[in-house]
Amino acid sequence: MKFIIVASLITVLLLFLVWKLRPYLLVLREAMRFMSEIKRTADARRTTPPKRESLVRCASCGVLVPSSRALASRRLSVVYCSESCMRQRER
Repeated sequence: MKFIIVASLITVLLLFLVWKLRPYLLVLREAMRFMSEIKRTADARRTTPPKRESLVRCASCGVLVPSSRALASRRLSVVYCSESCMRQRER
């Protein structure tokens, strides 16, 4: 009989502690989830190296431009950094 009373008192005490600590436990769980998301994002960035793109020089002003953004001339095999450079050079 004494064992049942002690066990029920310990159970009630544990339930009361969990009830009082629940908001803090939820905050701790969210913080852990946030930290794991940061770590996963950092690991993903580390595994994918940045793409290296070749630079080409504008025929009009001499500025280096990534090859994906350069404008190619239709008549000549030269590239330009902008439409204004292309118009200025082809006149």
